Amino acid sequence: MHRRIQASAIVETRGLTRVTVSGVRTGLGELIERILADDATAEFVCILQRSDGSTDVVLGVRATVPGGPPLRARDESVLREGGVLEVAAGVAMLGVYGPHFREKPGILSTFLTALGKSSAPVLGVASSISSLCALVPESHFDAARDALAEAFDTPK
Repeated sequence: MHRRIQASAIVETRGLTRVTVSGVRTGLGELIERILADDATAEFVCILQRSDGSTDVVLGVRATVPGGPPLRARDESVLREGGVLEVAAGVAMLGVYGPHFREKPGILSTFLTALGKSSAPVLGVASSISSLCALVPESHFDAARDALAEAFDTPK
């Protein structure tokens, strides 16, 4: 049995839509403005700059108005610029938060190992100095959350 890593909280958000834009060459601010609805928030953001100068973006988006669409109509100009736009509903975000994570080795491997043991497909990962977050299908949410609770020791 491995030692559980101390964390401040497990963060969870359900009811997201995953938006993936691959290979686009538009400025990121302009891109986000073109695809997100005015009343939507991006609760998860992962950005990769490719060596060819194009960008890949994965967003976990929530409409702030219940039942409202998180996206504008599919923006075909993204596709004309060589980008690929994919949209998938039924996504959740799970994360662990700990203000001293940068001083604790092994957090990423523990996080991903726990999710792997839960059999939850990881649709995206993002991190900061104090948190790790992953998008998973809602159908795997409970198993993924339980696996993280087993791997990380949080206040009750």
